[in-house]
Amino acid sequence: MRLFSGVFSEYPDAVNNPALSRTLNVVVKIFHAPSTSHESLRGISFVMGPDFPGSLVFLVLIHNLREKLRVSEAIRQNDEGELSVYAKEILRLLTRLHEAKEEIKDLKAKRGAFITEKDPAILKGTHALNEFKDALLSAQIERDQVISIDNARTDLAVRDSLEIDHDDTVKAILSEKEGVWKGHLQQIDDLTKEPGSLKLKLSARDSKYHRLKKKLMVFVSNIWKKTLCQLNERFQANADAICTRYNLPLLKFNLHVVPPNTEERYISSSEEEYEEGESYREIEEEPEDLSHGPIENDGDA
Repeated sequence: MRLFSGVFSEYPDAVNNPALSRTLNVVVKIFHAPSTSHESLRGISFVMGPDFPGSLVFLVLIHNLREKLRVSEAIRQNDEGELSVYAKEILRLLTRLHEAKEEIKDLKAKRGAFITEKDPAILKGTHALNEFKDALLSAQIERDQVISIDNARTDLAVRDSLEIDHDDTVKAILSEKEGVWKGHLQQIDDLTKEPGSLKLKLSARDSKYHRLKKKLMVFVSNIWKKTLCQLNERFQANADAICTRYNLPLLKFNLHVVPPNTEERYISSSEEEYEEGESYREIEEEPEDLSHGPIENDGDA
């Protein structure tokens, strides 16, 4: 009784209706009286009019409405707290996306550095090839000069042998000629083999560059795929949580389908392990384009 008395005692001063205020005061007195025969209840029957039951029902309805408003306010405050948590989570995801973009920017800079390093290597190889051609031409000219000198010595030796029998002199000249000839042949053979080794070295370097280029592209592609997967999962999870909270049917969004990550191949630091003549058609294949990024997909969803 004391509990109900406290409930109804809140309303008399707040109601701008004299008749209703009198009814509320009567109800408070009834709840405060220890018994129905108490002297404070004398004359109550004269105060209660025919609208007393309806006023009492009205008061109960007002109390129920106030309780519902209090519960609704508590729910609203709870929802505001959850929205604040979601906003912080979205801010964290945006920060992670910004960091991923910075990482991609750094990787692009490294790729540019690789390309810049490759161009001087090609120029250096071309310069070395030109030097080899010049050396080969010089060796051929020197060989022709030696041959002409040897021919002159041979003619002189023949003439001397015809005039005077100098077998020892002729043999010495021929032996010297043969030694010089063999030396020049060996030098020419060495110069002929040099383009093969240079070509093999340039081929290995070009192979390593293509492998590094493919690895870089695969790495950038995998970062985009990972970011897309995380954003899709978090977006769907937040949507499911909100639908569950408000007893709504779960929604399915047309999110971007992320293909599986491409396996990254190991690249050795040694250039000699790559054999000459290796096919690079597989290396030159580009990974799938994910340059549109994850933000547009979330917007479409």
